[in-house]
Amino acid sequence: MKPLRIWLLFFAAFVAGVLAGATVMRAFDHPKVRQALLHGSDQRQDFLLARLARELKLTPAQHVRMQAIMSETREQLMRLRLRIQPEAQKITTEGRQRMEQGLTKEQIARFREIMNRQPSRGHDHPPGQGPRSPRPDRDGSNAVYRATETNQP
Repeated sequence: MKPLRIWLLFFAAFVAGVLAGATVMRAFDHPKVRQALLHGSDQRQDFLLARLARELKLTPAQHVRMQAIMSETREQLMRLRLRIQPEAQKITTEGRQRMEQGLTKEQIARFREIMNRQPSRGHDHPPGQGPRSPRPDRDGSNAVYRATETNQP
């Protein structure tokens, strides 16, 4: 393979990784995912606990202990996620800024347009600028966006 082709493939893989990382970070910061993390996923925990109780034949005391440990662990993980989220967001923003440095003005505008197609989080915007506008629905309205936003706690 030619060296240029190898470098282009390497760069494309790097950009894909950065974009995948940004997508994952966006998922963790989505209001519904944040709510699930903050308020726990009791259904998943209950399912796992029931399976453990059934397959391990837990005593009532073991069941209570396992439930307490699972709840404490979930709370610790939630606090960890909330602690690292700002740093992860900073890394994502810096990565985007570094990617923009190698682009022309037209490419930067298109790059930002592509990035703005991601669900809006309100705080993911270029330094010195306000939050992004929500993406309109297919009919040009923002009805779905407004409906989901008004249901937030």
